[in-house]
Amino acid sequence: MNRTIQFFAAAITLLIMTVSCSKDDPVHVAVTGIALNKTMLTLAAGDKETLVATVTPQDATNKNLTWSSNNAYIAAVNIQTGEVTGIADGTAAITVTTHDGGYTATCEVTVNDASRTYIKVALLQYTGDAVTVTYTEGSPENITRHDDSYFHINKSDKVIKSIMLAGGTPILIGRKANTNLAFKVSGTNFAFRDAVNDTIPIGSYAEFQLINTRRYGIYKQEADIDLMNEEWTPIGAFQNYFTGTFNGGTYTLANLKITGNKQYVQIIYSKSPLRKNSSVASISLYITLSLSINFTLLRY
Repeated sequence: MNRTIQFFAAAITLLIMTVSCSKDDPVHVAVTGIALNKTMLTLAAGDKETLVATVTPQDATNKNLTWSSNNAYIAAVNIQTGEVTGIADGTAAITVTTHDGGYTATCEVTVNDASRTYIKVALLQYTGDAVTVTYTEGSPENITRHDDSYFHINKSDKVIKSIMLAGGTPILIGRKANTNLAFKVSGTNFAFRDAVNDTIPIGSYAEFQLINTRRYGIYKQEADIDLMNEEWTPIGAFQNYFTGTFNGGTYTLANLKITGNKQYVQIIYSKSPLRKNSSVASISLYITLSLSINFTLLRY
């Protein structure tokens, strides 16, 4: 009898301890994701704005966060509050990370500095510290890398004709020196920049001509390009067609030059052409475009 009473007493004690532990040690609710109130933000230099992060689920146990900037010279962020400050002209990525699970969300911040008198040229993967810049008008300039890792060029409406890397040959650009530029370098030549949503950006004469090295894929023109009356080599050829997509948006190509005794000339050879007839000087143009192309081809 005494043993039976002792057994029940022990069981009741264990039950009380179990209930007591359950109350003192609540269930951990793990973080499953995070989102920001903005994925893109534009600030003037010196302005501030606080990004708001939402952790899911709402009742997550650990909602602690850390904020970071991939370029604090452009946009800085308070690592605890998410307050972003515009520092200098350019673009930076602000990322928030959860302590629980390491989930991330990113906002692209563009900073505009109205007082800036230069543009920044980013030469991705280029290790040299000097380049030579030539313009369609005026004298060449020898430019050295700035402390912020960019090459600075005086801001103007002059057209940058070429950039020559150390030990290389001039690479044709055809862009006005009024906005920041970014290009990718392979050795002493330009290369395609990384695709964004499977689309390769095209922002210079040289990048446009690179399409001839791979006549497929998706391309998007990101600025007006001046072909500078340089001899144009068509993209693709008869029976070796361009089979990709080129989206010109609202941007233009200017100052096309094709010389020689040619009855028909084309900017892009495509199997399914949309034809448009025009003329330049004494040259007869028979321009063939992919149906996916949507831009003003020529400006005379």
